[in-house]
Amino acid sequence: MAMPPADGYGTLASFVLDERHAWSITRGLGSTDFSGASTDVLNLVAHRTVDGGGSWQEVNLGSYPGTTQEMAFVDPRHGYILTSPMRHSSGVSTTLVTDDGGATWTVAGTGPWLGPLFTASDASTLWAGAQQDPAPIEHPLLGVSRDGGRTWADARLPGLVGALGGGNTWLVGPPRFIDQQAGLVTIAFRDSAGNAQTRIYQTGDGGISWRTVTDRPGEAGTNPATIDSDHWILPVVNPFGLIATADAGASWGAIEATGLASPWINWIDVLDPGHLAAMTLTGSGDPGPESLFLSTDSGRTWQPADPGSPPG
Repeated sequence: MAMPPADGYGTLASFVLDERHAWSITRGLGSTDFSGASTDVLNLVAHRTVDGGGSWQEVNLGSYPGTTQEMAFVDPRHGYILTSPMRHSSGVSTTLVTDDGGATWTVAGTGPWLGPLFTASDASTLWAGAQQDPAPIEHPLLGVSRDGGRTWADARLPGLVGALGGGNTWLVGPPRFIDQQAGLVTIAFRDSAGNAQTRIYQTGDGGISWRTVTDRPGEAGTNPATIDSDHWILPVVNPFGLIATADAGASWGAIEATGLASPWINWIDVLDPGHLAAMTLTGSGDPGPESLFLSTDSGRTWQPADPGSPPG
């Protein structure tokens, strides 16, 4: 699906719901480079397509300087945008809402310093988490809104109530929900000795309560792929690889995966039972280009999604 034209800064955020419906955000005319000054301008333009990218419509959202943007839709008509504040910004997060498929947007509410790892688990429940950030900035580790972004509260993860994230504790991705009630939150953190640890929380009541199901050494690279409520596949780093559980995180075993161009996986998800997609990063040090790979045997062997891509 072709995205609408963007300036030299590219697409700021995008969300693809299905083969026909997609949305994106780009910088509008009059935007300035961010400096932290009160005169900074970041005019945002939201785009939508209902015909698989054949045509696009756009609407101006206003100026939100010093923020990053994320989008989440629960169906073709109902969706949200979160602007997450960066260092040296005003610290204000804004939630925008649409109920007409993105033809119009209104401000639902604001909150302080909400993180950029954003998702919606149903039409009115939103989640915003802190990502790893080397800059001296910390967001609430995980915030939740149950009124469509009008108000926000701490998600109250056990042992981390009121915690801030970014430096030594962070989410490896937005909360991942299998349905409106069942979901996971994956946290990476450094212990007192500086060692990487991973903790996974599970909910069965839409995030009203959470319980710890995994607490293990090593760092998760991104969210697990959830095949069902018990079977998950998790990318890990240092050392890189894939591990799997068949008992909802109580125990894990390594997958001897072959065919990937790089073991550095920054996204993985289930297409249907037995079929997975994963995005890998190449290069050493700073991440290089991304490559998409597919598996038809639950992650044991992989092939490039693009036949012209180099195999591992």
